[in-house]
Amino acid sequence: MDKYDGLRTVFIKRLVNAWEKIKTAVEPALEGSPTAGSLKDVVEELKKSPRVESFIKIAGGLASELEPVVDKARLNALGVYGHYFRPYVGAYLDSAINNVKPVLDTVLPQGN
Repeated sequence: MDKYDGLRTVFIKRLVNAWEKIKTAVEPALEGSPTAGSLKDVVEELKKSPRVESFIKIAGGLASELEPVVDKARLNALGVYGHYFRPYVGAYLDSAINNVKPVLDTVLPQGN
């Protein structure tokens, strides 16, 4: 479980770092674009919409309600993996993860 949590944390850091790099690279190109201005206007109008606000509140509530269910499912899946599959594929999976890490460090680094 600790190993899974560590890998998940590193993966999320990689995704956040990639998102920040993409955002930083795209923002200057969009600044002068007329499409960017209209897109910003549309996003601002959507933010003001009561329907969108309601949807965001409902989605946030559902996410918080489903979090224990998702955690329980994740723990059950890890338990099944640990009991039935890990003795057979654990070494191969660990080797594959360790072999992919240098590539990910180059292509999709963790960031700070």
